[in-house]
This record gives sequence, C-alpha cells and structure tokens, in this order.
Amino acid sequence: MPVVRGSTLSTAVVIPLYNGGPWIGRTLRSVAAQTRPPDDVIVVDDGSADDSVSRVRGIPNVRVLKNPGKGVRLARNLGLNRTTADLVAFLDQDDVWHATHLDHLAGVLEARPSAAVAAADGVILGPDDDPSWPEPVTADIRAVDPWAAFPFGTIRCPSMALARRDAVLAVGGWNPETRHVADIELWLRMAAHGEVVLSDRATVGVRVHRDSYSSRLRAEQIDEHLQSLGAMARTMG
Repeated sequence: MPVVRGSTLSTAVVIPLYNGGPWIGRTLRSVAAQTRPPDDVIVVDDGSADDSVSRVRGIPNVRVLKNPGKGVRLARNLGLNRTTADLVAFLDQDDVWHATHLDHLAGVLEARPSAAVAAADGVILGPDDDPSWPEPVTADIRAVDPWAAFPFGTIRCPSMALARRDAVLAVGGWNPETRHVADIELWLRMAAHGEVVLSDRATVGVRVHRDSYSSRLRAEQIDEHLQSLGAMARTMG
C-alpha cells in the first residue's frame, strides 16, 4: 500500500497490460529506476494470451490485478480505484520514463496546488529503441486551456501525465463508452477541477510499433471511417 512520506504526495503507477511481453520488462525497469520511487505500482492484466503476466509476477513491489472487463480504459480505472496514492501516473506497457520523470512532475504538482494534472514532453521510439534523452534544461512550465486545442489533445498520451487521484475520480475516470477520444475527453473534464499544466522537459519515451496502442487506435479509427463512408455510399446509391 502507498506510504505518505512526510509532506510529499504519495504516487502510484498504473500499467494496463495486454500481450506486452516484448516491452513490459523495459517499462518496469524504467519505473524501478525513478529517482522518486513510486509508492504503489499496479499492473492490470487485460486478458493477455502471451507470457506477459508471468514476466511481471514476482517482481518486487509490483501488484498484478486482473481486469474483470475488457479494454484499456477499464484497466486504467481499475488501477485508479485500487490505490490510495495522492498522485497517479498511467504508463502504457511499451513506453519508458527518464529516471527523473516522477520526481519532476510530482514537484510541479506540489508547487502548484491548483493543478489537477501535469504532463511532460516525450521522444518517439521504434519497436526496439532505447531512448536518447535530450540534455535536461530548466523546464518551461505553463498552464494551458485544453479547450483551446480542441478537437486535438493537449496531452499527447497518458504516459506523459501525472494526475491528482481525487481529480480523476471526481470526473469518473476514463469513459469506457468513448473509444477514440477518451484521453482528450478526460483532460477536458479534469480542467473543471484544476489547471492542466505542461512541461517541455522530455522525460517520456513513446514507443510506436504495429501493436502499440496508438497504432491500434489509428487502425480502428480508419476502419470506422471506412465503414461510415461505405454506409453513406449505400445510402446515396
């Protein structure tokens, strides 16, 4: 269970896992290497058919939960509801963090009590790449209005964000009924509970490959659009 360290805020990491065997080891090693170690690490198995879960079981200080439903949004919500940490980070199974990621964003939230969520910048990785981090510089930290970027997202992916758990719970977490814009919708709803703060310090390695969540989401979007176009053509015909 999370441990509150004096005046600092406790932190949890929630990782949805679905057939992530090739990447989950590196992802968890980046969590273990944090200069501010998380108080709670939860991996939520979303019905993996590979050896993902066996790779995770037995790793010290990592809890493995089984998603009773199906889907990454429900998996994230399960982890959110099973921790009591003040702050929660939602890390994708194939992404990695710089060692200072949690330390940096937790410091931002501790310094800005009005902020509901803070997010860092990132670098793009291929399927087997190790990140080449830019030199850390003094970060430009600014509050933004997510509605100003709508319909595009202010925070590019969940792995970049650290949020106050109470604020995420207050808006009901991820909406399982929203498929393609669930992340964007969440940050928009959270903006009613506090500032959305961005840092330009790159501390997240976002892995892009055929089976990555972003690639699958893009394929679903394309397929959905093609089906819509087909339905329109049949109607017009």
